[in-house]
Amino acid sequence: MSFSKAKIQRFNDVKECTPSPATYNVSLQEKVKLGLISKPGTYSKLGSPTRSETGSVHSTPCFQTPTLPLKKKKFLSFKSAKTSSQQEELREKIVECSNKDQYIRDLIEQIEEMTGKVNNLERENLRLLEEKNGCEGALSDLRQQHLEDNLKRTKKYEGINTNLQNVNKQLRQVRREYEELKSQNLVELSKLLSNIAKFQKLYDDSVKQSREETEALVKKLEDSEAKVVLLEDELRGKNKEHSKKVETLLAQHETLLKKFEENQIKAARLEGEFSQKLQEKNEEVEALLKKLEDNENELREKNEEHSKKVETLLAQHDTLLKKLEESQIKAARLEEEFSQKLQEKNQELEESEAKIALLERKNSEEHSKETRVLLKKLEESQAKVTLLEENFKDVKLLTDLQICDKIKEVEDGWKQKLEEKQREHEAILKECQAISEYTIIQSEVEKNQVKKLLEEKEQSHQALVKKFELLEEEVGFMKSEKHKYQLSISTFKDTIEVLKKRLFNSDRDVEQLKEELEKCEEKILTYEKKIAELSSQLLETQTANEELEMQYESTSKLMQNQVQTIEKNLLSKVEVLQNEAKQLKKDKQLLNEVLSQHHDQQKLLNEAQKAIEKSHSLIYDLENRQSELEDRVRSYKLKLDEETEEAAEIRKKYIEKSGKYDELAHQFEQLLQELDKAKDRIQELENLIGPYQEQLEAYQNELVVLTNEKNVFENEAKELSLKYAEILGHQNHSQKIKHIEDLKTKYLEKTKKNVDLEAKNLKLNKLIDKLSRQIEDMNKPGKKYKLVEDKENLASPKSLKGTQSPGPLKDKN
Repeated sequence: MSFSKAKIQRFNDVKECTPSPATYNVSLQEKVKLGLISKPGTYSKLGSPTRSETGSVHSTPCFQTPTLPLKKKKFLSFKSAKTSSQQEELREKIVECSNKDQYIRDLIEQIEEMTGKVNNLERENLRLLEEKNGCEGALSDLRQQHLEDNLKRTKKYEGINTNLQNVNKQLRQVRREYEELKSQNLVELSKLLSNIAKFQKLYDDSVKQSREETEALVKKLEDSEAKVVLLEDELRGKNKEHSKKVETLLAQHETLLKKFEENQIKAARLEGEFSQKLQEKNEEVEALLKKLEDNENELREKNEEHSKKVETLLAQHDTLLKKLEESQIKAARLEEEFSQKLQEKNQELEESEAKIALLERKNSEEHSKETRVLLKKLEESQAKVTLLEENFKDVKLLTDLQICDKIKEVEDGWKQKLEEKQREHEAILKECQAISEYTIIQSEVEKNQVKKLLEEKEQSHQALVKKFELLEEEVGFMKSEKHKYQLSISTFKDTIEVLKKRLFNSDRDVEQLKEELEKCEEKILTYEKKIAELSSQLLETQTANEELEMQYESTSKLMQNQVQTIEKNLLSKVEVLQNEAKQLKKDKQLLNEVLSQHHDQQKLLNEAQKAIEKSHSLIYDLENRQSELEDRVRSYKLKLDEETEEAAEIRKKYIEKSGKYDELAHQFEQLLQELDKAKDRIQELENLIGPYQEQLEAYQNELVVLTNEKNVFENEAKELSLKYAEILGHQNHSQKIKHIEDLKTKYLEKTKKNVDLEAKNLKLNKLIDKLSRQIEDMNKPGKKYKLVEDKENLASPKSLKGTQSPGPLKDKN
């Protein structure tokens, strides 16, 4: 057989010397160290094995079996005849040599068995190490995914928090606008009620005046009838006297009658025009009342809609706040669980390190025991074992130093990651500040727009004031015409009285007067009918208003029911999410249990390995560690080179930014100089203005008086604009409705984004479940993993383990 990890130079450097068979007696001769052969001719040289790519520096003790010299037939001669005593000595020596050869063969067989067991154990160790590396890689991938998911979730939660803050700000603005609208509507309603009361008073006053005028006319007619009766009595006495004058008076009477008829026609025209104007005014009053009622209804409906929208927004805001609180609680729980897991893993690592140290001690003790046993059997292998132990200690010291360096590098890496996270948080804060500045700019733009609208409204208000002045002029003109008509009526009444005095005998005059009275009574009746119709219309409007209020209450109840159903649906979704979170916790607990079982299995396997491992396995592990550490050192060197390049780039950027900073500092100094100059200029101007301060104070007092007058005029203008708004309706309401619709669209978009994020979260959870199942399948004991053959290193010492090639101590005969 051939031993692995043997130096090829051992066989090339062997001195050609063969000892006699008696030298194998340990008690008689000196010890032969390291299996070197002193005399040539007795051992057959074997071909050296091919040099492998991964040949080790340290070699195991190797031997070359001695071949006995060929027995040559000696021809007995008389001279060469030996005595019987010499022959017996030779026979004894031959027996001793044969016994020693058998003893050596037994030892070789035992060594071969031990090496076979060692090879099997090394294969099992390699398989277990591969499984361990695979599991550790899967766990590291899971940890990386978990960290990435946590970072993504934290970013999402921060985005949701910013969105919620923006929504809160918008809701506050909406509430402020709602309160302002409420106050404006209350003011407008109070003014509308005051205007309605004024219109009612005017209407009552006009009705009272008309009634008083009709009563005065009736009284005058009654007085005239009484006078007519007295005059008839007097006329009957004086008919005889005036019979002669009647004929003359009849002619005059006919002329007067013609004039009277013309005057009646004029009076009828005037009365018709007056009645038409009164009707027009009544119609205008009715139209105004209808407009006021319509405006009131519209205002109520808009207020109701606005209140409903605000209630829905508040409900949505409450639900979003609840979701945010739940998500924060979940995030806190996840962070606590993650921190607990990290602590547990750190504890496990510390325990594993302690166990490794104990196992190393045990292995060293076992190794010492085994070496003692082997020293009794094979004393020649002591020197090599001592050398290997020294190498092991050196490698151990190197590995300890490298592990310390790695720990420091890991700590530095974590510190850099923490600094990067802090920078990211600062960048996020800067973005939030930029967003807030952007919202402030938008609010200022909206304020400017509102100012423009106010200017337009002021212009419209001025146009309305002009129209109001024109209307006042028309009212004055109507009043003057009314005065003229009253004067004409009074003159007409005087003419009637004169005619009554002159025409005592005419019955026609009395009948005409009666007809006029009847007409006046008919007009009074028509006015009373109109009043009754208006009162009935008022009752109808009141009933309609009550019906509208009932409808409002019913719609509000329906909306409340809808809101309750929406709340129930949201609560059910929240419960579903809570159940999913519980399932995730259960899955995590199962993963922890699987990991604990895996750790237990690893512990058992390690204990089995430690009971079986010997000097060769320790040396092999140390060499593998050396190669791995060398690879890591190379990778760390490459990383250092990359980091030095990055540091050079950062220095270049720092130099550029320092130049910019110097320029800004220079500009800042220039600005400070300009500020000093401006301060000096201000002081000079103050010194110049000193004697004129009294005049300035007087001007300021005048300005205060003028501002007070301006405020008075503005209040009057506001009252007039409110009256105009009562007539024309609110134009800003449509803009507010558009603003609320924009808010709704934004809210819908955010809800869609939230749904997408939840779907992504579910996908990630499914992926975690798959990976956990794969880990469970990997940890099942029933599966066996095939070892991959090293095709490139077939002739290496690793691949030659366990082969049945003839060794240096086997019998070749």
